[in-house]
Amino acid sequence: MVILLNRNVTDPEIQAITQVLEANSLRTHFAFGTERTIIGVLGDTSRVDKENIEVMPGVERIIPITDPYKLASKTFKPNPDVFDLGKGILLGGGHFVNMAGPCS
Repeated sequence: MVILLNRNVTDPEIQAITQVLEANSLRTHFAFGTERTIIGVLGDTSRVDKENIEVMPGVERIIPITDPYKLASKTFKPNPDVFDLGKGILLGGGHFVNMAGPCS
């Protein structure tokens, strides 16, 4: 699941949310954007009471993720990754790269 935090969330609110999640044996992955912060929650989220988390200070809403690859999901990270391979070559984000594999 992904927890979308309020724009004005405070550090103590983030710590309280993290403590509740970690108390339920869940791991957290933070993504700090220019306007928003989201928490990616990894583990068996069926054991946590989502309604209690949703009403915690600092939480805007909870987004359930059913994709098997949460960290690669566009729901979790909507902007594509772009990798600079050097010499002006960009990989990802709409940049086309034609490369030969080991059997070419």
